[in-house]
Formats: sequence, C-alpha cells, structure tokens
Amino acid sequence: MSRRVFVDNLGPATTQEALKELFKGMGKVESAVIPLRPESTNSLITHGFVVMSSETEASGAIRALNNTDWNGLKLTVTHAGPVTKLRSGFGGAHTISEHKNRK
Repeated sequence: MSRRVFVDNLGPATTQEALKELFKGMGKVESAVIPLRPESTNSLITHGFVVMSSETEASGAIRALNNTDWNGLKLTVTHAGPVTKLRSGFGGAHTISEHKNRK
C-alpha cells in the first residue's frame, strides 16, 4: 500500500487547495497536486495526487471518497502506484506521472 492517492475525474476548475480541503476530513494531508497541463495542448488535466500522512489514512480516504459525487462529478479514488524514473534519449529523466502528462 501507499500513502499516495490517485484522484480522477476532477473538474477543470478544481484547485490543489480544494483537493486538499476535500481530503482534510480523512486525516492529515501532506500534499495535494494537480499536474500542470502543457501549454502546447488543449487537453484538460482531470486527475490529481494526494499524499496522506499514513497508509491507514490513505486507505480510509479511498474507501470514503471513491465513487462519490464532488462538484457534480463522480470521483475515482485509488492507491497511486510508486513514482519511478524513466529515461529518455533527449528529455532527461522524468517520473511516470510527468511522462504521461507530457503527451
């Protein structure tokens, strides 16, 4: 298990602070991040990551928030996989999360 939680189906106007507030009721939130959308694309980022202070809190937040409606959208909340480094020929090393968002 992990303290890192993946949250999908966020509205386009969702802020990192709003995401953090949502998870505060589940325990101590160490960070909440919504990846930046590359300026060269018109795609919307509809997911984010929250790091809780313990695996127990992360699991509780997943149970409480998965498949719930928030701001008119049904959230998908799961454990996030580990962040690992990727190598690319010209772009340097990026995390998988960063790599997925570079498309």
